[in-house]
Amino acid sequence: MKNLRRVLLALCLMTVLNIHAQSSHTTIENLSVSYKSAAATSGGANLLDMKCTPNATITLKQNVTVKKIYVKILDNETNTVLYQVNYLLSSSPVSAQDGTKLFEVTNNVISFSTGQLTTLKPYVYQIQTENNQSELSTIYSEVK
Repeated sequence: MKNLRRVLLALCLMTVLNIHAQSSHTTIENLSVSYKSAAATSGGANLLDMKCTPNATITLKQNVTVKKIYVKILDNETNTVLYQVNYLLSSSPVSAQDGTKLFEVTNNVISFSTGQLTTLKPYVYQIQTENNQSELSTIYSEVK
C-alpha cells in the first residue's frame, strides 16, 4: 500500500511538471529596438539630455498561436518599471490620442511604442505572450 501511494504521488508530480513544461513555451524569436528622438525642452531651453521614444519590433516564432502580449520596460539601473501594458492581438492597430501608433500586428511581426519620451539609456524589455488556452509563455527578456 505504501509503494502504491509513492507510485501515485510520483505520477501526479510527473503530470504536474509535464503540464508546467508544456505551458512554459517560448514564442519570441527576435526583438529589435529603435529610438525616435526629440530634444527635451524645459522652460523653452533645450536640455543636453537626449530624450527618445522607444519603438520595438518583435518577431514571433513560426506556427505559434498568440492571443495577447504583455510588454514591460524597466530601467536597467534601478529596475523601476517605466512602461507596462498588455495588448490583445485582435485589436490592432492601437494609437495614442496624439496619433502616435502604439501597437500594430503585421503577419508574424508585432510593433509597439511606449509613446513616451524617456532618457536615452539601456532598458530591460520583458515580453510574455498568451495563447488561446490562456497559457503564458516564458518571459523573453533582453537589455537594449
